[in-house]
Amino acid sequence: ITGTLTQENLITIFRIYIPKKFKVTRPVTSAPPPINAPGQTRRPSLPAAPAKQLSMDDVKVPEQDGPVDPFKPPDHPSYSAVSRGVLRVNEDGSHTCQGKWAMTREHFSGPSQSNFNFRLEPHFAEEAMKQNGGRHFPLDSDMYKGSFQLKKQGSRYQTIVDNQVVMKFRENTAGSFNVYGKGVNS
Repeated sequence: ITGTLTQENLITIFRIYIPKKFKVTRPVTSAPPPINAPGQTRRPSLPAAPAKQLSMDDVKVPEQDGPVDPFKPPDHPSYSAVSRGVLRVNEDGSHTCQGKWAMTREHFSGPSQSNFNFRLEPHFAEEAMKQNGGRHFPLDSDMYKGSFQLKKQGSRYQTIVDNQVVMKFRENTAGSFNVYGKGVNS
């Protein structure tokens, strides 16, 4: 994830999707005991909350004092999708962004765009403020979550969940912010 956040809080993000590599190893096991067998307890099949897969260290930003050069949007074949929305702080302290995404910048003018959103919950925003040296907006955090709509055939959509998004914001010489990040979706 790379992009910019303007002084009007308009965020533009370019995403590069890297296919997940799955290692399938399933050991052969015996059948589980009956559900209500005396003295037997069953473990839940899925954890209650997904574990963090990324940390702040996974996102690299330019190491320099002061503002960085403004981000230059990438050429067409070098990104997979572009998202544009408004990032704001809500009354409860959460940070939210809602907008549209498309495969290219040109697709924003036609029907080839879909909804996206991401959010930083209030308790994570409070934690991030402490770690961001008192800066209230925008917040660097590894606890953003969101989703986007993937258009299927006709008017049908599939919602893809962004389980974790790490974002860092660096002030640039144009008076706005460069955005750096990584994410994991379902």
